[in-house]
Amino acid sequence: MNRDTETLMNYEHHSFYSYKLKFRDKRIKELEEQLDAIKDLFDIEDRLGIELIRAVELAWWDSRRINWLADKNNEIGNVQLPRECVEKHLNSMRGAIDAAMAMDFYKHNLD
Repeated sequence: MNRDTETLMNYEHHSFYSYKLKFRDKRIKELEEQLDAIKDLFDIEDRLGIELIRAVELAWWDSRRINWLADKNNEIGNVQLPRECVEKHLNSMRGAIDAAMAMDFYKHNLD
């Protein structure tokens, strides 16, 4: 390879690289402009929406935990509840838990 060819290849490489940088910089500028255009939309409603999504996710995990505990085939997990709550809600672990929670609520709030 002669010197002129090498110089031309370096120029072409540099030129292509320079073009890529200009294209990238232009694209970044376009994206920044788009973000600036919509940033005012991200206000309290969006933050509340994010908190709502987090709350739903926590509720989903709690539901999975209760489902695991309530599974009749579960051999490792157990729940201790007052006998009368379980007897009134033999078909529903959730119902028994709700009854126990109600007993606890009335015990603490009606004394």
